[in-house]
Amino acid sequence: MDSSPAEQGPLVLVVFQFGKVASTSIVAAFNALDGVTAHQSHFLGDEPYRRTLEQVLDPSVSDYFFRHQLGQLTQNITISRSMARIAGGYEPGRVAVLSLAREHLDWARSALVQDAVGYLDLFDAISAIDAPGETLGPRARVRTGIRGMLRRIDDLVTECGSGEAFLDRIYRKDLARFAQSDFWQIPSGTTFFFTFLRPLLWYQIDFRNATNLDLGDLEQRPQFWTATSDNRTHYVLRYEDIADALPAIAGDLALATMPVLTSRNVSAPKPFADDIREALEGDEAMRLREHFAQTQYSKFFGYA
Repeated sequence: MDSSPAEQGPLVLVVFQFGKVASTSIVAAFNALDGVTAHQSHFLGDEPYRRTLEQVLDPSVSDYFFRHQLGQLTQNITISRSMARIAGGYEPGRVAVLSLAREHLDWARSALVQDAVGYLDLFDAISAIDAPGETLGPRARVRTGIRGMLRRIDDLVTECGSGEAFLDRIYRKDLARFAQSDFWQIPSGTTFFFTFLRPLLWYQIDFRNATNLDLGDLEQRPQFWTATSDNRTHYVLRYEDIADALPAIAGDLALATMPVLTSRNVSAPKPFADDIREALEGDEAMRLREHFAQTQYSKFFGYA
């Protein structure tokens, strides 16, 4: 007879996600509960470690992103070891993995605000190409740089015929045409490109590689999706539904009621927040929203 969740020992909860989905607040909320140790992670599995190590060693990566990725690499090795020790029976306990989705452009705004300083050289370079001879201030260069990058991405999507066909090129690592774009040779240009697309790609690459699950394998519940794989319980929810979904997940795990989430890493007070929001409300962003509305990610999570 199977034991109840509460009888299976302490819970290690890993919030496995692509960033800017309130993961810091979720981890703090779960860590406030007895018998729970929560972590946040941007990647699990061997392939993401190899990919991140390559990025850390890439001399074209800016110092800002080098330090950020190096810290994530060492942190996630520790998390993976803890999960493996429980799975291997070296430590008592159970593992749950919680992942989130968020509307693409809303996520992109938050992500760009968080790391705006790391892209300033890119925005300066794109502004110099798109507005030659014009004297632009720092804020105008941010707006011009973002809109210029979005226009370049829109051109590539249009050339591919659809948002899904464009993403399929990336899944297949068929990047030769994309690499001909001028931004590909600019420091942080490819970082912006892949970061902007991250939510649209994440479930078919990172999530699938780490969990051996596709979105279609998930069982839909009223507030979340769930599945069991590799002795772990997986939960998936939308960022927009956190208030209702987290108590439901806590109940499914036989935990106490979730405490109220507190806001952390809030984007609004940070430099260039208004300029980034304005750029992501422009025509270029709206065209991309239309392109990506028919992707698997947008349709599955109700963002179409």
